[in-house]
Amino acid sequence: MVVTRPEASTEIDLRADIGAVLGIAPDAVDPEGDLIGQGLDSLRMMRLVGRWRSLGYDIDLARLSAAPTLAAWAALLAERRIAESDAAAVEFDDADLAAAFPVATTQHAYWTGRSRDHGLGGGAAHLYVEFDGPALDPERFRAAVTALLERHPMLRVRPPHDSTQVAEAGAVSVHDLREQSPTAVAEALEERRQRGTDRSLPVEDSAVLRAELTLLPEGRGRVHLAVDMTAADAMSYRVLVDDLARLYLGEHLPELGVTFPALSAERRAREADVAWWKARIADLPGPPELPVNAAAADAAPAILRLHHLIDADARQRLEEGARRRGVTPAAAMAAAFAEAVGAFSASSRFHLTVPLFDRDAVTPDVDEVVGTFTSTIVVDVDLAEEQPLAERASGMRAAMHEAAGRGTAGGLDVLRELGEPVVSPVVFTSALGLGELFSPVVAEVLGEPSWIVSQAPQMLLDAKVVEVSGGLLVNWGVRTPDLAPKTARSMFDYYVRLLDLLVAGEWDTPAPGPQSVTAPVYHFESRPMDVDRDAVVAHGWLNHPKSAYWGMLNSSVADVQELIREAGADPDPRFGMRIGYFEGEPQFLFELYNPATSDLAEPGTGYVHEPGDIGMHLLVASTDRRLPAFTGNVMLHIMRTAFFELGAERVVVEPDVRNLDVQALNAAVGFVVAGDYPVADKVARLSYCTRANFIRVTDNGRSLATVDQRSDS
Repeated sequence: MVVTRPEASTEIDLRADIGAVLGIAPDAVDPEGDLIGQGLDSLRMMRLVGRWRSLGYDIDLARLSAAPTLAAWAALLAERRIAESDAAAVEFDDADLAAAFPVATTQHAYWTGRSRDHGLGGGAAHLYVEFDGPALDPERFRAAVTALLERHPMLRVRPPHDSTQVAEAGAVSVHDLREQSPTAVAEALEERRQRGTDRSLPVEDSAVLRAELTLLPEGRGRVHLAVDMTAADAMSYRVLVDDLARLYLGEHLPELGVTFPALSAERRAREADVAWWKARIADLPGPPELPVNAAAADAAPAILRLHHLIDADARQRLEEGARRRGVTPAAAMAAAFAEAVGAFSASSRFHLTVPLFDRDAVTPDVDEVVGTFTSTIVVDVDLAEEQPLAERASGMRAAMHEAAGRGTAGGLDVLRELGEPVVSPVVFTSALGLGELFSPVVAEVLGEPSWIVSQAPQMLLDAKVVEVSGGLLVNWGVRTPDLAPKTARSMFDYYVRLLDLLVAGEWDTPAPGPQSVTAPVYHFESRPMDVDRDAVVAHGWLNHPKSAYWGMLNSSVADVQELIREAGADPDPRFGMRIGYFEGEPQFLFELYNPATSDLAEPGTGYVHEPGDIGMHLLVASTDRRLPAFTGNVMLHIMRTAFFELGAERVVVEPDVRNLDVQALNAAVGFVVAGDYPVADKVARLSYCTRANFIRVTDNGRSLATVDQRSDS
């Protein structure tokens, strides 16, 4: 197939184009107002740049962002129009997809980063997501994956060592656990999750996509989808998941007018951009000088994952504050990130790596193509002088837009061409403006995402901001032990503190120091309990006098094993017992159960089932170690797990009315008492906590009134 770039145009309807990327009518664009203040962000401006370049205008992001008004842009476009004879059409010929085509800089970095011979190397760049929903038909799933591979040549790519790549074929597998015991199902799912999270796909054998379907009891299923980022970037992952869902439904997808190999062969850096970067390389600072553990160079790397959710209301306040000050939300969050990193860096001047999602609009369907379009720029950050957060954000916006405006030749490209060492291990990625991670059709067909992991090699700190459920999800991946977990958590907590200040409207004063994070911040991890592995530890906890309300003071290890098995008997993988860790040691357990199939469903309890209900029991180990608000933070972790990871709409508890400590804890996270009812050995206090009330009472799961006792329910 041959596709021709559109001819150079002499007319652009500015208000129509801007309205289109903002999703508003052209006449709703204020002709006198600041366009950033009207919602135009970096990604949307880059879309406009791509469109106008394809129409024959020599324009870039830096020039647009310098004066973001309609009048200024009209004058700029009038000056930057290329003569039609200079804006020659380009043909894309995809006839021979088996032929080799160039490797992009980002692909090259991902490929070489797999080797331990390179600094911070030894891992694959990959995206891995699990979707939980109704069981899919295995044959339809296989057919959909096969059609997906046929549609997108990059999903069959094999990058060899000669810096070219060839498109070849891939595979899919199905696992049937429908007749397995609940314990076996939980163990198999956990093992598959760990393998998918840490996997390095054998891309040298064209295995850049791994699609798996697990069939579960009670008509449930889980889709496991892993993609190596040498073949598909984050935007492409959205495309291929959406295509997979539509292909499963039997939809006919229109033929694509162009493929990534053709676009890759055509893409060239502008000479002016190359010259711009070369002129700045000598003065470009190095990466942040974080307190790296040199002794860990030979240790096996592990990724510490930290996350923070900004709800829809807080996001709106942050975005409104940014636009009132003429900066994009992405620049504001990047400025806060720079402050947080700089507080732990030995140097106040350093560079950050920022990925660009820059697809030139050379064809109408370029956004539907799968490939590694993402490029990277390096942004110079200088924190030597103290500045208000608003001023820091304004400077960050200018620096990011100036570098992005020269994005046809990223700084890393020029460094590599000059033979300079390419070391840029601290990365900030903003996906603001891309929309929700997954479309409604994905949720309808594949289910809701229950596990999302992305990582890349040669990164010490990989920070991402994405749009989720109307809010923003901040994700950090930190390579340990190169960077100590305690340092990483302190840096992350400080970043969250700065984001909270922006949400609260405190833009006009300098960032407070890391010492401003005065409240205790705990980071917990939890996993499904294993009958053999965890029963002995749990037995010790349950037989402690302070655990009397569990009614197992004289239990045996076998009794505890049976408790774990019974808790995991529900076919829904969300339900069962979990064990929680703090600083690598087991510290608590909790049960998430289905109230509709529990004793609560019996007459006389007063319980009224609602869709999305999850029941909960909690036990924190008794210890001589006293940590302020420890149990309260454990409770927050469990509630965040139920609401934000497992999709609960309401959490149900029924503690003993005599357990005053746990009732105070319940109230501190938003539980409301519904009534008391008698059971064999106690009077239970039925209480509910809705997602909305939890978010309101705990500031989106971040805080509660200090509760320093260790409790159980």
